Amino acid sequence: MRGATHGPAPTYHVLLRAGAEDTFIVEPGSRGQLVGLRMDGAPGDDRWRVDEDVWEPLRQAGLVPTQDAVDLFRVATAAYCADLLVPHRTAYDRWSRHIVLHVPVADRARWEAATPALCALLDYLSGDHWKLAFRESQVPPPPRPRPMRTTPTPIHAQCVSLLSGGLDSAIGGADLLAAGQRVAFVSHNAKSGGATFSSPAQQAVLDALGRHFPADLARPLRFRLNPPAPVAGETESVTTTRSRSIIFFALGLLVASALDVAHGGGPVPLVVPENGLISLNVPLTKARLGSWSTRTTHPHTLAMLREAMRELGLSTPLHTPYAAQTKGEMLGAWAARDRGIAADLAAASVSCAHPNQSRFLGSAQRQPHCGTCVPCIIRRASTQHAGVDDGRYSFDLPSALPTLKPRRSADVLAFLYALETRRRPARAVDINLSGPLHVETDAELQQLLRVYDAGMDEVARHLGVPIR
Repeated sequence: MRGATHGPAPTYHVLLRAGAEDTFIVEPGSRGQLVGLRMDGAPGDDRWRVDEDVWEPLRQAGLVPTQDAVDLFRVATAAYCADLLVPHRTAYDRWSRHIVLHVPVADRARWEAATPALCALLDYLSGDHWKLAFRESQVPPPPRPRPMRTTPTPIHAQCVSLLSGGLDSAIGGADLLAAGQRVAFVSHNAKSGGATFSSPAQQAVLDALGRHFPADLARPLRFRLNPPAPVAGETESVTTTRSRSIIFFALGLLVASALDVAHGGGPVPLVVPENGLISLNVPLTKARLGSWSTRTTHPHTLAMLREAMRELGLSTPLHTPYAAQTKGEMLGAWAARDRGIAADLAAASVSCAHPNQSRFLGSAQRQPHCGTCVPCIIRRASTQHAGVDDGRYSFDLPSALPTLKPRRSADVLAFLYALETRRRPARAVDINLSGPLHVETDAELQQLLRVYDAGMDEVARHLGVPIR
């Protein structure tokens, strides 16, 4: 691969073409490499075609998003594909890449005003160095190539909620439906890593919600978006979920902006159901500082996203109703209300970071969850806290710890180290290692400190560590 071994690290210029008229050209220079992306009928090499099914589900739901939301989706697509295609090994430190995104937008001046917040957001999520280069070109969603086989069924939703197939999104959906809300559930189906297994879990969660709540309240919208396959000598397949949140948010905002228009301009909120412990993502050891793990819903991520949205004129409110709750508290509230629903949601959802690894185990050990990754450890701590532990784990902690291979035991050992060395009660300096907390009052800070302590206490009880 050019620039992979000697001299300064290359800068990757990721050119997104959108629409049949887009023939824009970028000259990357002697130290640059060009990565082309094609979507929405853009001309060019089909090897660079983005695999997506986004506009058709919107049409079937009678939704027409605003141009600003469409532009944000394309920027997010370029960033997401770049993160999954540009190799880390060409970077000077084998991690932090230099990436320039070239994307068409309808209002270049507005997007340039939002550039500082967007670059800061991308830098924070992936640990890379990002630049944005916009060209003014209004490219609406492409026309449908053929008539619809079925009549569109318009959505009349009061809110949009992200549905990943995990336990938090299942609980968030149940809470909204139990309150009588009409909800548009937005899911992203991907091919990378554990995300490959998200689609069955998303359907299982929707089926579980359908068993307990009126069917007319929920409307699922499942979108497919994947980068093109790697091109030999140009790009590689990078396994990561660090940037997936940006495409998830962009899809949610596409739907929310369309519902805004359908409701006469009134803002329809986007609900982001994630527990507070995962959102804070406090590094478990000093070796885990930086961008090695996801920062999907960290307060700093959301603050930068909101700043960019303000600059772009996107008025969708972002709701994070569980920022001050642990996963165990979220599930425990349902267990106290209706144990059957709590158990059904837990059984339907999948939270594992490595669900595909079970295929390498014997049939007796094949389970939906490995039991040893960070999401599994927090999940099982929560189900035990709520009294609905389903035991669907390939490795049963803590008893299995002595038998684990070093790589599989890394997350468990990191948790044990964090639990042994933490201060309790936690202080602000203990929980802001991943980034600014963006709290305005001491009461808000105390909520975050409490949720961190309570979440780590749940994990301590699961792993058999005394709470001091």
